[in-house]
Amino acid sequence: MSGLFPELDAYERTASERDGSGEDPRWSAPTQALFDQLGGVAGEPGADAQSSRSSRSSTSGEPGHSDPGEGEGETSVYHQADVRLFRPGIAAGAESLARFEKAFGLVGKIRSLKRTEGNNLEFVAEIDDEGTLQRGVLTPPGERAWKQGKSFGLSYGGELNPVIARALLRFLARYDGVPLATILAQIIPDVEDEHMLVNDYPESVFYAFAPSSGWRRFFEGTELYRGACGQHLGNVAIIDHTDIECLFNQAPEDERIPSFFNSPRVESTDPVDGPVDGSRGEGPRRAQRLFTDISDIDVIKGADVLVDQALELLAELPDRPDSVVIQAGCLPEVTGDDIVASAARTHDKLRLPVFAVGQHNDVVGKSFGDMLAVHPISLDRELDPLGVAILGMPALAGRRELLGLLDRAGVKVLTQLLPDMGEDALEQLARASVLVGYPWDRYTVTIERLAARMAPARILSLRPPFGLAGTRQWLSSIGAAVDRRAEVEAEIDAMMTGVYGRWQLLRGRAQQLRVGFVIEHGNWRSALSIQRSLGVPMLELLSEMGFGVDVLAYCGERTSPPASERYDNIHVRWYRTVEELDVQLADDRVAAWYSELHYDRRLTRNGKNTFSMRQFSVGLLGALDSLEGMLRVANMSFYRSYSRYLGQPFLERGAARTPGEST
Repeated sequence: MSGLFPELDAYERTASERDGSGEDPRWSAPTQALFDQLGGVAGEPGADAQSSRSSRSSTSGEPGHSDPGEGEGETSVYHQADVRLFRPGIAAGAESLARFEKAFGLVGKIRSLKRTEGNNLEFVAEIDDEGTLQRGVLTPPGERAWKQGKSFGLSYGGELNPVIARALLRFLARYDGVPLATILAQIIPDVEDEHMLVNDYPESVFYAFAPSSGWRRFFEGTELYRGACGQHLGNVAIIDHTDIECLFNQAPEDERIPSFFNSPRVESTDPVDGPVDGSRGEGPRRAQRLFTDISDIDVIKGADVLVDQALELLAELPDRPDSVVIQAGCLPEVTGDDIVASAARTHDKLRLPVFAVGQHNDVVGKSFGDMLAVHPISLDRELDPLGVAILGMPALAGRRELLGLLDRAGVKVLTQLLPDMGEDALEQLARASVLVGYPWDRYTVTIERLAARMAPARILSLRPPFGLAGTRQWLSSIGAAVDRRAEVEAEIDAMMTGVYGRWQLLRGRAQQLRVGFVIEHGNWRSALSIQRSLGVPMLELLSEMGFGVDVLAYCGERTSPPASERYDNIHVRWYRTVEELDVQLADDRVAAWYSELHYDRRLTRNGKNTFSMRQFSVGLLGALDSLEGMLRVANMSFYRSYSRYLGQPFLERGAARTPGEST
């Protein structure tokens, strides 16, 4: 199998090359290594915890030993369907699948192989001549598994079959020690499979309601990404071809709208509303939106005509849009409405570009991809030597100030593409000499493809601009790329004169406080990585602010938890039961815990405050604003004073600690 996966075989060499990338002297070597891992500088670490498996069978559908059910044989129709549809995820394309088949020794037998939303590698293979299917799984270190290696575990579905066992052990023998994240990166979908997301997580309520592990879930998962939806900006018309129930059942775009979840704080691109802090926005106008409102009778007769009518209405407007995007909900997919044909029928009358995206989880990205496909990009085109394009960066609070500093230093930010898209995005992108990628899983592959397509423009992959140190490094790197480093650093120094003194004062207060995170599984590094957290380096940022940080990770039902871990002022501890978690949440040393639920009784009834990504902003002023916001949260005394009147923190059976009981 030599050379089958050169990316994995050469892991030790590339890892050692990365080790010399420079370290921040403020942290000890283990802490800096941790921040590098969470920031994607290095691969996944070894096992966080070797969670022991219970000997009893599981009926939860999780990987490992599982019982198909009472009276349900291994080859029943229901069981086979369950194997095929076990979890959504990123499916390997034909070339990638062929390599994995050789690695597992299952050439021609693997029917599907994918990276699931829980960051597992899962494959389904035929194990006999009758076409019987079985599932094999590579799990993150620390999760329940059949066999544990150094950097990943082996698991399976149903009864363990010798064919699957041999395949898993074969892979373990060759690649044990290679970080699972590096292995998962080899799962490359076919180009046609762009609709699949890598950032869907099974803990999301999108996939499960009231799960048995809900008592320890503080990260809500997919809704956070749906809440950061992109939007078209400028003179663009969007036709929503769906029913009214679906239209008004979508996750909000920002935190101004009431929600069950703590969505990140964002800046408005609306020139009237402005951002949440009340300042007036200075961006292009939002796109015009039309809504077809599919009714019951349209389901029977077909709703294509509604799209035709919407397009004809746009053609008659005195101020017509420059382009039209047609997106659809689930219903038109079921009824078979042909929106592509509708666009073709009215194209000549409109005399403007019409992009029929249909149902897609990234309408902006898909419509931009369609636009890019029909516009040639010349290799000898003229590039603006001072022109920069920012790719994949959400409109997080503080972004306007951040980009304004670059502008004052003479750096031209020509466009900010994805998750938003302006009407001239493609034109400006083609002029940029430097592309700046933002570290968010949602657009990792897209940015790589754009970098290849936009040659000879250079691509910069930088750490995100959070905190004082991170922001300075981000800005200086961009300035250096366009030969404006001195001007950028002069602007940074000028702004720091009004920031640094107050930062140091507030940091001294933060050093007296601790905040924390609760992770529902053993792989706590994965949960706190910047790729999963919309690019926010939460552990590193809180440490820079001066806060001590506690991480509580679930280690399963063990006789004794693993040893605690320390990284400077970061303390990693473990819990096994709801009772243990209840006691640790009430720890008087911790002022606030992270939760993506808008109101979390598990914390408030323990006398604790809640923080989330809503407290974090980008940029230098954003760093100071983030520190001030975290101190407000940590110092609020209401729940400490009145938690004893609020009732039990946990309603699950067995959590019987008296409210207000001291720990």
